[in-house]
Parts: sequence; C-alpha cells; structure tokens
Amino acid sequence: MKFYKLLPNYLKAIDIPMMPFALNDATKFMSPTKTLEYMAAGKPIVSTGIRDVERDYKHCISIVKTAEEFSNTIEELWKVYQLDYSEQYEQILENTSWDATANKMLKEIKKHTL
Repeated sequence: MKFYKLLPNYLKAIDIPMMPFALNDATKFMSPTKTLEYMAAGKPIVSTGIRDVERDYKHCISIVKTAEEFSNTIEELWKVYQLDYSEQYEQILENTSWDATANKMLKEIKKHTL
C-alpha cells in the first residue's frame, strides 16, 4: 500500500501506463478510475477491452485483445512515445470532471422537478 500523495511520483516514472485487466465476470462492469488519472498524466495508455474503457476511450487508448497484441502495442508505442495525447485527453477530462458531472446531474434534477 502506498500513500495517495506519492502516487504522482510513481506515475511520473511510467512511460506507458498499462491496464492489463482480465476479461471476466469480476471486471465485466468495472470502470477503472486510473484511466482518467493516466490521461491526466498525458501518456499513451494500453488496456484490455474493459467495456467502459473500450466504449468511451477507444479513440485515444490502445485496446488490445491478446497478450501478444499487448506486447506488440507496447513496442509500437515506445517507438512513437513522443506523440501528444494531451488535446484528446483534455477534452475527456473536462467532460468527466467532478464539476461537469455535478452540472449534468443538476440539469437532470431540474428537468424532473416542478
């Protein structure tokens, strides 16, 4: 276990964040918060096809299906590591911030109240 305040230091040392989740009943409905944390770091991300990750972020995250594809994708991303993901990530982070989420919920509440 690590203190939360130390986590940015670990992320800074990672070149290509990975989310190699098994695809099974335990992960079927998960939505890993680390996806947005990795985006905030502006780094390329590789993930197995977790439903929420694939549905929401397949346009800017490398989604892989096999161990070999995972390995090959890491190798390819390493070659082009300097790609700038920040513009795509910024838009996602802006739309999924706590403020944006609270504003969306407030609009829904107002829509359904007298």
